[in-house]
Amino acid sequence: MTPIKEILSKVLDICNSGRPDPALNSFSVAVSFEVAADGSIPTSTIKIVKTSGSVTIDKTAHEVLSLLGESHLLDMLGGRRPDTLEIKLADNTSHLAVGFLASTAEEARSKSDTFRFMLGVVKFAQKARDPLLSELLDHVTLKAEDKTITADLALPCSRASEMLQMLKSK
Repeated sequence: MTPIKEILSKVLDICNSGRPDPALNSFSVAVSFEVAADGSIPTSTIKIVKTSGSVTIDKTAHEVLSLLGESHLLDMLGGRRPDTLEIKLADNTSHLAVGFLASTAEEARSKSDTFRFMLGVVKFAQKARDPLLSELLDHVTLKAEDKTITADLALPCSRASEMLQMLKSK
């Protein structure tokens, strides 16, 4: 539960603070990284490739990757080439999009289908036990374009706030 709570907290950080210009309702930051064989993300591989213009937002992107690495959620992708995380805010919806490179377009489609199936199984399994996790996973979309697999968690800022409050009250 803690990684979910921390990631939701980071989503709220993205929604509520550190915007390069509070009058603007959008920004993005892109970070490259590598996944180790055990699913961790070595800190030395995390690099900002497109800054948001805000040290706070760029730091939040680094923290999200650190949380993902600590959780070992990406262990099935271990030992892969550098991958990317894009964090953006648009229309009061936060996006955490993780992109992975496959060797071929066919491999990307196949892995995307596998990830989609696994995501569905986890959502179903968690529906009664952890409805918030199940709902959070409902906000994830997977797609394959050419050799790239993208998992995008798109969560309205207002819902992220509600979900975090529910987690805190548990």
